[in-house]
Amino acid sequence: MQLWAVTEARNINKAVIYDVSGEAVDKFIAEMKPKLNIEIVKAKSVAEMLECDIICTATSSSVPLFDGSKVKEGTHINGIGSHTPDARELDTEIVKRSLFVGDSLEACMNEAGDIMIPLKENAITHAHFYAELGEIITGKKTGRKDAKQITLFKSNGLAIQDAATAKLVYDKAVAMGIGTKIEI
Repeated sequence: MQLWAVTEARNINKAVIYDVSGEAVDKFIAEMKPKLNIEIVKAKSVAEMLECDIICTATSSSVPLFDGSKVKEGTHINGIGSHTPDARELDTEIVKRSLFVGDSLEACMNEAGDIMIPLKENAITHAHFYAELGEIITGKKTGRKDAKQITLFKSNGLAIQDAATAKLVYDKAVAMGIGTKIEI
């Protein structure tokens, strides 16, 4: 399980990391601190994460990681882990409280327990899915309405994202003159 968060989002100067494995946190901090050039600290508990401005969940958890009623106003959450219909990192409460944006409406409604479970509970309706990320990026829909609104982005991972990332990595490798060219 990896849960990380950032404080003072306008000037990202501190990251707070939590994992059930303290060893994993220590390794992450040792690897990332020189690359990010910001303060990175180990959280003592998940509750400590809820004081941050940005929370990123990257786990394979089948149960919610924290109590959504305790998330402060103005928080942004990136849910990038669990993505099966019966697993979720986020509880119903935080989904209800958030402006919900996903990478894909279809993927969220068919793969993401984070939204599928609250739908099955009748805690939300399909209309709670506010926008796909592309609609926000292109300006078809606006993002956060005010500084107090909690926003939630659910990523299921799309092939187009993988292809775009692979192209970026390839271009950087070519520019740096690294890697091995293989004829197929």
